[in-house]
Amino acid sequence: MGIRHIFLSCTPRIDVLTTNASSRNVCRFGKRLAERIARRGIGRRNNPEAYGQGWDAYGGRFGASLARSASSNFFGDFVFASIFSQDPRFFPESKPTFWGSVKYSAERIVITRNDPGKDVFNTSGLLGPLAGEALANVCLPQSEQTVGKTAERYAIDLAWQIGGNMFRNYWPTFFKRMGLNRLKVIPNPGESGAPTK
Repeated sequence: MGIRHIFLSCTPRIDVLTTNASSRNVCRFGKRLAERIARRGIGRRNNPEAYGQGWDAYGGRFGASLARSASSNFFGDFVFASIFSQDPRFFPESKPTFWGSVKYSAERIVITRNDPGKDVFNTSGLLGPLAGEALANVCLPQSEQTVGKTAERYAIDLAWQIGGNMFRNYWPTFFKRMGLNRLKVIPNPGESGAPTK
């Protein structure tokens, strides 16, 4: 039995953008906090150094991080997704296994669905973070505005996307095993247009 793919017009794409932007910013805040704690352990608490130290510097770093995330989501989930007629949503597997989930999560970085529901090259998902990082060069210190630093941030963003996809792939399973499906917060993978492997 096939599952019907739901076409996203402009308004639902904006909904995906705002939902992803707000939830990703919360996750990225946690990621940034974890990075800060890890960096303190190895003596890199002042990165990039051009911001200086103290709460003002932390606010600048955190604000730049949120701006990078929001612009990446705007370009990837709305602008490029609309231009290339691609669906920016992630569809979890119905019965994920660990290695299958690793493969699927990495695969979804380069493959997405188009509006009719067919797998295509993820142009919007790859150009979005790149455009976000290029735009971030406007508000980052000059020492961070090099091609090498931009490419490094872009590669780190893609690696975090794979990790985020792993989490999103297992989230419905966690909810089901904890008996929280009755809350109706997480869609059932079998009903969301997800591939059934």
